[in-house]
Amino acid sequence: MKNHFVLAATLGLLIVLPTDGFAQTSDCDSALSFAEMMSCAQNDYKTADGALNIAYRKNQETLNTKGKTLLRDAQRAWIKFRNAECKWEADTVRGGRDAELTKLACLADLTMKRTKTLNEEANAAQASADPLANQDDHGAELLDYRSYGPIRFGQTVASIEVELGEKITLTEYGAEDMTQCYMARFPRYPNALLMVEKGIVTRAEVDASVGNTLGVSVGDSFASVQAKFPNAEIELQKYVMNAHEITIHSSPAGFSILLLEEAGKITQIRAGTAESVQYVEHCL
Repeated sequence: MKNHFVLAATLGLLIVLPTDGFAQTSDCDSALSFAEMMSCAQNDYKTADGALNIAYRKNQETLNTKGKTLLRDAQRAWIKFRNAECKWEADTVRGGRDAELTKLACLADLTMKRTKTLNEEANAAQASADPLANQDDHGAELLDYRSYGPIRFGQTVASIEVELGEKITLTEYGAEDMTQCYMARFPRYPNALLMVEKGIVTRAEVDASVGNTLGVSVGDSFASVQAKFPNAEIELQKYVMNAHEITIHSSPAGFSILLLEEAGKITQIRAGTAESVQYVEHCL
């Protein structure tokens, strides 16, 4: 667990701002001034609230009219509880600037816990409705134009961390400047190397064991892929002689699955935003 620690020297209090499930910047890790700490605390709560809204809508999609009404009423009641609880916690500080930091920490913490609950309920409902959805014959997550399992391209790392309940892990391809682009994995999904650009997951390269919605596998022949997808874009690879890139676009456009071919066989499969799948050397 990574937390922001705020020492209220005048009151002798230690206020802990929880940041589980969120990608924090080094500025927040070393924040010292009150203005910096307030900014970080506000951003933590804003990110948590955004993830909560996504989880709420995800639940709504699984419910009938009655269920949606019940969830709406439950959510309104929970918000009243959360706000009252955090107001009480802030009051225990007995005023001053630290009271607002305590309130924000409480709001972020309870919001993340509520998000986790809603995501678990939505996932259970979806699995019950369609137990084979997004799985191959072995129950593994599938690669699609727009997603790899529960990881959606265009989604922020922070919101995925909240949904999965774990933090992303840098790989050997992690960039020095993580504010721009880096490669990483989630421990729960070690077979997918993810590209993260400015805090957003934009593509996934998967191992040969991972299935995909095209029904193409590593080792398939170039000829069979051409026959199956006659409208695919085919170009020569930049750094490999007589090798090809086969790009199949989503409809509507915006996302793609790219297949690499060498010596007449498919050697790698990746998917993501139409621009990001074209990068040859990871973030370059």
